[in-house]
Amino acid sequence: MWESKDFIVPHFNYIPHFEKPIFAYLLTALSIGVFGANSLAVRFPSVLAAISGIFLTHAFTRRLFDEKKANLAAMILSTSVGYFLLGRYGMIDMLLTLFLSAALFGLAAAVIQKDRRFYPAAYLFMGLAFITKGLVGIVLPVLIFTAYLVWTKNLAEVKRMRLGWGLLIIGLVFVPWGIAISIREPEFSYVFITQQHFERFATGSFGRARPFWFFIPILISLAFPWSLFLPTAAIHGLRDQKGDERKMVQFLLCWVSVILLFFSIPRSKLPYYILPVSVPLSVLVAVWFDQATEPKTLRLLLKCAGLILVVAIGGFNAYLFFWAEVPIAETIRNLVLPGTICVLAGCAVIANYTRKSLYRSAAWAMAGTLYAAMIIIAAGMFFLSPYFSTYKESQTLKFLWKEGDTIAVYSSPDHFSDLPFHLQKRIMVVGSDFGTLTSEVEERQHEKELDRWFLSAGKFVELFSLGKTRMFCLMKAKSLGELQHLGLRKFSVIYEGAGKILISNEIPSATKP
Repeated sequence: MWESKDFIVPHFNYIPHFEKPIFAYLLTALSIGVFGANSLAVRFPSVLAAISGIFLTHAFTRRLFDEKKANLAAMILSTSVGYFLLGRYGMIDMLLTLFLSAALFGLAAAVIQKDRRFYPAAYLFMGLAFITKGLVGIVLPVLIFTAYLVWTKNLAEVKRMRLGWGLLIIGLVFVPWGIAISIREPEFSYVFITQQHFERFATGSFGRARPFWFFIPILISLAFPWSLFLPTAAIHGLRDQKGDERKMVQFLLCWVSVILLFFSIPRSKLPYYILPVSVPLSVLVAVWFDQATEPKTLRLLLKCAGLILVVAIGGFNAYLFFWAEVPIAETIRNLVLPGTICVLAGCAVIANYTRKSLYRSAAWAMAGTLYAAMIIIAAGMFFLSPYFSTYKESQTLKFLWKEGDTIAVYSSPDHFSDLPFHLQKRIMVVGSDFGTLTSEVEERQHEKELDRWFLSAGKFVELFSLGKTRMFCLMKAKSLGELQHLGLRKFSVIYEGAGKILISNEIPSATKP
């Protein structure tokens, strides 16, 4: 986008791509304009959104509850495993989480505190969520707010919501871009609305089919160990809180429940879809920690959390050192010791505070333990990145590439999606799996590109073997045998490591095929 200065049509591998709206791509392009085409620029909008989400959660928890609960909520959100780790990635869902949270906090303040000045702000953030990830940016807040109004028997609030202004504000955010891209790309409406919303929701045709209960274990791990306290926090929140604070607990429970149910219904699921529940979960658990009226229950849960941490780290070590045989395991083994020491030391401190009935101190000790462990994980990702990134391969290709060369991947382009970014060049896709580019490839205007940029494995082997042009191909190492079975014989290995292999059809005299 920044390279072409086309700020209307999103692209993937230099092909118009309509899976998501424009806003996250636009922010990333502007970040690239400031920081250059590097990983920092791509991650920066997501990192900024994650940090902003923590401050937002603190501000509204303080407004709707008090300062102590706000501090605990911000601490819990900061140390939720999923929120911490996903906040480092260049992904749309953290921006969506920020905008959804801002919209829902605004709706909560408007209806519970009767400060209806928050409604226009909530509609603005719903519009931003819509132009970030589509209709879920509107549908989820509407469903959550409706569930809350039904639960509290307050449907009369609908008359005071200024819905006309809401539609106008959301329209002003989304419609100008919607019109502009529809003029440029007439098929946008069908791909974006029909395929990416209704077909994705109704079918598992996008290769992500999961069972209905899929998000239950995901929720536990996403916000571990704080998720262990959620059921008790919900029960005691409804029982112990009164007045506006009880209404806020009800609102937060609707927030969690509706998102879980909404994303559990479709067959197509990915773990990070429920990232937005991290925010209400952190507030619910913070409210309970601050006002826990049953020390025995809290003591039991803290002991369970510590025990699970110890068992989990012990089991992980056992798996790595005795059973794991995948290439990445050797790298992880070198990183496990500091993390293990950190978790065990932290569990000892948590147990000591729990024994002394210093439960809030135990909570902060748990947060400190988690944060230190996740810092170690984040640092360790530097050593793990070759398994998930094509940066090293792209640097090799940049050094070797000459005008007229072709660079291909034998895989879905989704598996090596960062390669076009690192190379700043289009890549050829080999095989039958076109991933998220499938719908675009099927459009008539792209038919001419099929023979050049999308090849069957057999056709690729034929062209590769002819050697009329120099070709490079990146694939998973285990996939090389498939091409050899199709007739691939002469090739040079340019780079091999981290479960991947890069080959070329140029055979240097000193290199054996």
